[in-house]
Amino acid sequence: VIVPKCKNEPLGVVIVESGWGSMVPTVVLANMLPNGPTARCGQLNIGDQIISINGISLVGLPLTVCQTYIKASRPESVVKLTIVPCPPVVEVIIKRPDVKYQLGFSVQNGV
Repeated sequence: VIVPKCKNEPLGVVIVESGWGSMVPTVVLANMLPNGPTARCGQLNIGDQIISINGISLVGLPLTVCQTYIKASRPESVVKLTIVPCPPVVEVIIKRPDVKYQLGFSVQNGV
């Protein structure tokens, strides 16, 4: 995925470790800055695994090292990310009159 951005603009991502059950030990896109470069490019989803940034593999690296590589991309005007895609995440807010009422819904094929 090619992410165009202004020079010295942060990539606008929050990453977390993929966790112990993951097939690929790398970082996962946990959040994107609204109107940030990654959100603007429209090709990334929360939950995508980031395999490399500008050709540098993030597989097996500690979170702090991955964050350093992401911060180091700030002076660039284009950032290339290699990802393993994840389906889009949907956030649903349910309001109910009182906690004594059940939610009354089910999730299929959810994680």
